Amino acid sequence: MRGRLTSVRPTRRGAYAPAGPRNVTTGTTGRWPCEATDAEILRQAALDRVASLPVALVTLIAVVGSAYRAPGALMLVHDDGTWMGQITGGCLEAAVALEARKAMAAGAARTLRYGAGSPFMDIRLPCGGGVVLHVDPCLDPDVMIAACTLQRARRAFAFAFDPAAPDPNRDLVAPDAFVPPGRFAHRVAPRTRVLVAGRGAELFGMVRLAVAAGHEVVALSPDPDERAACAEAEARVHAWTAPDRLPSLPPDRWTALASLLHDSDWEGPLLEWALPSPAFHVSAIGGHRTREARAVWLSRRLAPRLLARLRAPAGLVPSCRDPRSLAASILAQIVADGAAAQADLSDGPLGGRSALAAE
Repeated sequence: MRGRLTSVRPTRRGAYAPAGPRNVTTGTTGRWPCEATDAEILRQAALDRVASLPVALVTLIAVVGSAYRAPGALMLVHDDGTWMGQITGGCLEAAVALEARKAMAAGAARTLRYGAGSPFMDIRLPCGGGVVLHVDPCLDPDVMIAACTLQRARRAFAFAFDPAAPDPNRDLVAPDAFVPPGRFAHRVAPRTRVLVAGRGAELFGMVRLAVAAGHEVVALSPDPDERAACAEAEARVHAWTAPDRLPSLPPDRWTALASLLHDSDWEGPLLEWALPSPAFHVSAIGGHRTREARAVWLSRRLAPRLLARLRAPAGLVPSCRDPRSLAASILAQIVADGAAAQADLSDGPLGGRSALAAE
């Protein structure tokens, strides 16, 4: 059975070519189509294929030397030459869109090489490297819908396909699946979820920056007006009306939590709930005395190994004195921790179970 898909809404036009990136992304924050996340690209691909609209999914499958994006980066091209996503720093997108339209017209996938070792003599990458791209106009709507369903359920998966075949036979497999030689596989992790607990300017600064960075943001505040302001900034909100009324969504391994609270009565239960979870980042602000009192309170409730997980004081830059700098410092720490924690989901040899559908 096909899952339910939510359509995207229009926003500003892109800037790379006369045809330009596709004039759609999600949200109302004015992001450009080239900023679309993998989740938005895959959802749009599923929507278009269900509507029998021709599209081509471009995947970066190899890099020679340095490159802007890592293998697995995605770009979606439509038959009118518009696109979503970005696989280089703007060097190749227009040329790739042209080749993708040719692949759609032919109804067959193709592999392209640009930069070092490329047959396209008039297209060179400023970095001196090279990229190999796979253009797939043969997307199965059911496979794309299944990918969106897994993303909504916050489950990791991998795409596997044959880059040498006219019909790549794209399939979904478990992230630790065995993939036979000759098939390319790249893993897709759920979108990072950032839980932000706080009040006032610190809360707003962190929420807006995390939303702008493309994360799924959940704001926790006791104040209804502050929750409404966070919702306007495109964050999800939790009606946190009592210290023990914690979110119903348990943190998973793709979740970060930042406590910007100055009230220990509210912060204590929150950290006691978050630290034993699989969340890859848990942090809290506060000076020396606050940290000492917090450690005493938590030590009566949690094991030392769990207490050691707490990032305190939060952020990479010590003693930030304004909300925007604090938000940037904490978000940078979240990004760094997330990259380290999810390193096992990076591209590389897959081994283990085969089909995800067998779960």
